[in-house]
Amino acid sequence: MVEPKGKYPIKEVAEYLQGVYCDTVGYEYMHLNDKNERVYLRNAIEEHLESLQENEPTKEERVSTFKRLCKDQTFVDFLGTKFANFKRFGIEGLNSASSMMGQLFECASKEGIEYIVLGMAHRGRLNTLHCLFDKPAQLIFQEFLEKTRHKDKGYFSAGDVKYHLGYINKRKYDGKDITLSILPNPSHL
Repeated sequence: MVEPKGKYPIKEVAEYLQGVYCDTVGYEYMHLNDKNERVYLRNAIEEHLESLQENEPTKEERVSTFKRLCKDQTFVDFLGTKFANFKRFGIEGLNSASSMMGQLFECASKEGIEYIVLGMAHRGRLNTLHCLFDKPAQLIFQEFLEKTRHKDKGYFSAGDVKYHLGYINKRKYDGKDITLSILPNPSHL
């Protein structure tokens, strides 16, 4: 256990531990057989709580995350309604990953990173293209209807279907340009 720095009333200790283990993020590690692994994880969790609390998202960051999640869900719902008979590999189960990538792109831009190249599988790819790479929905829908093929205005293909396509786009975060590229994902061999 993390060594206490002084003496604390039991109420403060209980509040601290409740904040560590009973807040919005929970930890499960007691099932591990190796005692050293359990001790390591417990110490890591308790030592890093303060840095996690210091990095609480601002109201603007929470609103940005909410908007990103709404855009993701709206896109999924629309595809499910208008293209119900098409294979879509939706974002279901990856909503938090999409939000995390959006935050990562913003942080990268703030740190002066100018290019990000992403490789990913099918699941969530269309949402990533539309919601994070700003690929126009109209272009994605045309690809579903196969009304456009390989007219290169920022995207490239390595295969046969819409969720294999790559895309390149320049986005602005906090006034800074960042070039985002998602690699084509070829068919299964």
